[in-house]
Amino acid sequence: AGFQNHQTNTTNSLLQRTNKQLKRNMKSSVLFLFCILIVVIDGRPDNSQEANLSPIIRFLYGCYNGYATILSLAGYYDYDLDAENKYYELYPEQREGYNKNSNFEKDDDDEEEEEEEDNGGWEPTKMQLVCLGLGRTGSTSLALGIEHLDYTVIHDDEHVELRQLYEWVEEDEIDWDEFNSMAGQMGFNATFKTDWEWAKVHPEVKVILTVRDSAEKYAASWLKAVSFIDIIERIPYRWMRNSNQLYESFYDEYKMETTNNQPEMYKDKETLKQVYEEYTATIKANIPSERLLIFNVKQGWEPLCQFLEIEKADCPSDIPFPHVHDRMKLLGENFVVSLFTYIWPLVIILPFALPYYFFFHRCRSHTPKKRT
Repeated sequence: AGFQNHQTNTTNSLLQRTNKQLKRNMKSSVLFLFCILIVVIDGRPDNSQEANLSPIIRFLYGCYNGYATILSLAGYYDYDLDAENKYYELYPEQREGYNKNSNFEKDDDDEEEEEEEDNGGWEPTKMQLVCLGLGRTGSTSLALGIEHLDYTVIHDDEHVELRQLYEWVEEDEIDWDEFNSMAGQMGFNATFKTDWEWAKVHPEVKVILTVRDSAEKYAASWLKAVSFIDIIERIPYRWMRNSNQLYESFYDEYKMETTNNQPEMYKDKETLKQVYEEYTATIKANIPSERLLIFNVKQGWEPLCQFLEIEKADCPSDIPFPHVHDRMKLLGENFVVSLFTYIWPLVIILPFALPYYFFFHRCRSHTPKKRT
């Protein structure tokens, strides 16, 4: 009996130590994976055929993307390109207190080094392509497609990067001519974030209008996305500098463009369908057909390559056209962005609570117990 009791006590002690070790390992693993997630996160989809994945995987991809969105709105990313400084380099006379006589002569070596540093690796160009589709019409898939064709694109990620310039456009401090001229100097030659009226008066620019199979499908898809504007109107997003700078452009995109300036109707399905049809008709009426492509991403590479005058041998028709950011991914993204509005206090508490917990927990677990 004594031997059995000793064996039982030994087994229980071993199980307790094993459970403690498993808990420590699990905590360490979670922290390690969290750190890896922060390091490798990237907003642009890296799988051009996300639609082939299972719904659960697509939802998790969306959660991953939602996390990236939070970091981006919070100003986590340190972009190589500072849009505000670059603007003043290109248009120094716009800077307050500018003195045109204050320039001093520099030797050739200094000018060459400064030019390389200012360009930040970009090759100056001009805006060549404007994509005018409304949201949820395949714009992200098209962005990946034209990037594959060697265009440098302004899309959602770059919208955050160039947030200062978009704020100036909203405040009428610069116009679209200045914006697109500077974007070209930065190396961008295709944009999804420019007014159609600018494209109308620039005959050198090609225009792509992305469309859905029907207005009904467009409205149903857009209603799944529109909650984003409601979310970023909450705390803590209203405290974030990037979010505040982008809010006006988000407001226009989500509540004005899709409702013909009737923001109170931004969730009304019939209004969305009507505005979609009117917007499509407006683009067709104002952009000459020879430089306009009405494009459904289901059409694939062939019409796109023909329109962009890409040689048949250089057209990647042997690979599927990108199909990304579907409904399940969008739901995952909005879920995480919304969840953060409820748990954000933990972001402040955890950096202090976790070290406190681990330090005192480990101290207590290593403190020898007194024998009685």
